[in-house]
Amino acid sequence: MPSGATGDCKAVLTCQAVSRWDMANFTATIAYEWFENGKLLGSAKYHAANGLNFSKYINTEEKVNELLNRMLPGTPALPTRYAE
Repeated sequence: MPSGATGDCKAVLTCQAVSRWDMANFTATIAYEWFENGKLLGSAKYHAANGLNFSKYINTEEKVNELLNRMLPGTPALPTRYAE
C-alpha cells in the first residue's frame, strides 16, 4: 500500500522482510513499525548475520512473534523460543 493511502487510518503496522539464498533460503531482515495517529510508537528489527552462520536459519514464525512481543509489550504474548 502506498504511504499516502494510510491517511484515514488511526493505526498502521508496517512490515518489510527480505529473504536471501545461501545454502538454503533464509530470512535476512525483518522490520516492523507501529504508527498511531501518524506517530511512530514502536519498532522492532531483525538482521541475520552473514557468512557461515547457521543461526541465520531461524524459525521465522517464532522470530516474528518475538519481534511483535517486544514491539507491543501490552498485548498477549505470542509463542516463541527466541529471547533478546
